[in-house]
Amino acid sequence: MPEAIMIGSLVLKTSLLLLVASFVIGILFFWLTSPMEKKEKNNYIDNVTSMLLTFILILIGSKIALNLSLFIDDPIAVLAFPSESTSFYIAFVGLLLYVGYLIKLKSKSIVNMSLSFFIVFLMSSFSFLIGQLLVMKTEVSIIELSVHFLLLILWLLLQTKLRNQYLVGMMIMVFGGTKLVLSFFKTMFVFTFPLHSWFYLLLIVLGLALILMKKEGDNFGTNS
Repeated sequence: MPEAIMIGSLVLKTSLLLLVASFVIGILFFWLTSPMEKKEKNNYIDNVTSMLLTFILILIGSKIALNLSLFIDDPIAVLAFPSESTSFYIAFVGLLLYVGYLIKLKSKSIVNMSLSFFIVFLMSSFSFLIGQLLVMKTEVSIIELSVHFLLLILWLLLQTKLRNQYLVGMMIMVFGGTKLVLSFFKTMFVFTFPLHSWFYLLLIVLGLALILMKKEGDNFGTNS
C-alpha cells in the first residue's frame, strides 16, 4: 500500500489514516465489551474522547512551539506525521494534568477513567500493530503483539470478576513492563512515537500506584 493517499490536492499519510481507524476500532471495542449500561458507556466514551482531544491539541501546540521558526516558513512540515518523542512527553504530562483537573473539580473517578482510556488505547494500539503488519507490510514484534492480545483477553475475562483498580493497574504494569524489557534490545514505539525506556518504567510506577491507592468500587459506577 502506498505511504500516502491523494484526495484531490490533499495528501494523507497512510500511517495517519491507520491511526485514526485504530482509535475508531478502540472506541467501538470498548463500547461492545464494557459491562456498563448505555448511558454510562456514553459518559465514559465522552471522557475518553475529551482526553484524546486534549492530548492531540497539546501535541500539536508543543510541535509548533518546539519548531516555531520552521512552522512560520513551512507549517505543513511541522505538522506532518509522525512527531518526535519530546512532543509526546509534553502532551502526556498535559494529559495527566487534565485528568487531575477532572478528578479534583469534576469529581471523576481516576480508576474508572484510567481503565476506560487504557482499554481504548490498548485496542487501538493492537489494531495499529495489525495494520502495520498487514497493510503497511512493516515488521512488528510478535512478543508485543501477543502481549496486547493477552491483555485484551484478560479484560474480557476479568472485567466483572476483578476490582477495577487491580485490573487496570495490572494491565498497565504488564504493558509497560513488556515495552521496558523490549526497549533494551531495540527502540520501542507507542504508535509512531519512539520513546525511551524511562517512560515505560513510569507506566509501571503509575500502574502500581493505581493498585496501591485507596480502594474504589468493584465495578463501573455513576461517579465517572
